[in-house]
Amino acid sequence: MSPEDDGDESSDELTEEEFTFLDRQLDQLSSALDAIEQRNDDLHGQLKELLQSSREARKAMAEEAAANKSKDPPPPEGDAKGQSAEMEQG
Repeated sequence: MSPEDDGDESSDELTEEEFTFLDRQLDQLSSALDAIEQRNDDLHGQLKELLQSSREARKAMAEEAAANKSKDPPPPEGDAKGQSAEMEQG
């Protein structure tokens, strides 16, 4: 016995009210997904900017450290004794 034989075809079909309700729900879901996608895109852009900024800062710090290292002459051999005395006092 098929569902068509029992004469109750309305159980498989949506009424216009149900269809309208589902259509509104789908529109709301679509809008929510669009908003989530937009936030995701915004966050992705911000993270890319942060990564680039971090890379630039790291590069600048490395260049500064290299420049400072080349400017400072190594301490003379006899200075090692004076440094250990300063450590004991500190």
